Amino acid sequence: MRWIALVLLVAVIAAGAALYGMLTGEGEAEPPASVAAGPAPAGAGGKAVRPVPDWTAMLQRHAPALAAPDVGFGDGKGRAVTLADFQGQGVVVNLWATWCTPCVREMPALNRLQAAVADDGIRVIAVSSDRDGMAKVAPFLEEHGLDRLAPYLDPKGAFTRAMPGGSALPRTFIVDARGGIAATYVGPAEWDEPELVAAVRELAR
Repeated sequence: MRWIALVLLVAVIAAGAALYGMLTGEGEAEPPASVAAGPAPAGAGGKAVRPVPDWTAMLQRHAPALAAPDVGFGDGKGRAVTLADFQGQGVVVNLWATWCTPCVREMPALNRLQAAVADDGIRVIAVSSDRDGMAKVAPFLEEHGLDRLAPYLDPKGAFTRAMPGGSALPRTFIVDARGGIAATYVGPAEWDEPELVAAVRELAR
């Protein structure tokens, strides 16, 4: 009977030691450094910090500048114009449509870009390929408060197809004062970001 009592005593002691370790935290293994470190530090308000995109990374510069096509498009007054009509000033040409979601998303930034570079003598020309032309574009510009952008129209898509880059929308081109295409950007961008504004001023000279 004594050995049974001894076994029970040892079991009670072991159980007590285990309970003590659990309560005090002693005996726990240290987590690996990668686990202990946890996720990357959050920004103000506890939100994860996102890397700032380099908007100029997708800006394809052309040296020498590409020749601009001699293909017309319409202005808001029904007149046919070509890029040659803007020679002598820098131009940012944006190809877009009201049905193109990425195009619509970047339009406010283009509007702000025009405000930023107006004193530099640079024009932002947003050429819509909407088939309904002015009837579709004018109400859209007004509804979205795009007061810096005049309506330009390419309802048959001839000008859009003639510009480099195929038929993708949106596409944006920086045309220098001599009428050459100095840079191409395919896809939407935040055109009023300082690095892009600086690039426009540099390339549109």
